[in-house]
Amino acid sequence: MQPIQLKNICKTFRLGDTEVKALDGVCLDIEPGDFMAVIGASGSGKSTLMNVIGCLDQADSGSYLLEGRPVGELKKHQLSDIRNQRIGFVFQGFNLLPRTSALENVMLPLLYYRGELPAAQQRQRATKALQQVGLADRMHHEPNQLSGGQQQRVAIARALVNDPAIILADEPTGNLDSRTTLDVLALFQNLNDQGITIVLVTHETDVAEHTRRVIEMQDGKIQRDFKVENRRLA
Repeated sequence: MQPIQLKNICKTFRLGDTEVKALDGVCLDIEPGDFMAVIGASGSGKSTLMNVIGCLDQADSGSYLLEGRPVGELKKHQLSDIRNQRIGFVFQGFNLLPRTSALENVMLPLLYYRGELPAAQQRQRATKALQQVGLADRMHHEPNQLSGGQQQRVAIARALVNDPAIILADEPTGNLDSRTTLDVLALFQNLNDQGITIVLVTHETDVAEHTRRVIEMQDGKIQRDFKVENRRLA
């Protein structure tokens, strides 16, 4: 598997008459199997970087290679396929459908899978993903019947269901208490040990200490890129 490569990535937003350079010449390689935290103050560019990596937004200039493919040259349906099949997303707010079981929430990405998987295979994949996150016994529970930590585990299972090459997690512990945060970080560490590449955006340095590598951003630029020595195990 080839690394993710970003070279001289720039992204500017316009707010009225003001231009805000969210990314300013970012160069970054993400190796297969990395577990990387992106940290920085609000407005530093970390979420914009996440959106570019996840093909949710495109850079104004620069080049982005994902598994050897130049993302800037891809068409909308190709970008959609990448988001659905090669990248798993986890967000702070869980984004689960209410009055819908955990199993059905995890199955959602499979509804958009190119080639249309049979219903039995969809259920099998979703069940396996819930087993990976330790929620096989909660698959028929709806979100309001689950704790915050369990809801985030369902969201992680949903990110896993298409066997992605990379998981992008944007403040995944932001709505969790300290004990549940450690449970979710332990799950990410376990998934990374299985070879899944994980990029985690956070403003909490103690969360970043559980990863293998930290990118520190400020004013749209990478200020520091360092390996975590003696990383904390959750």
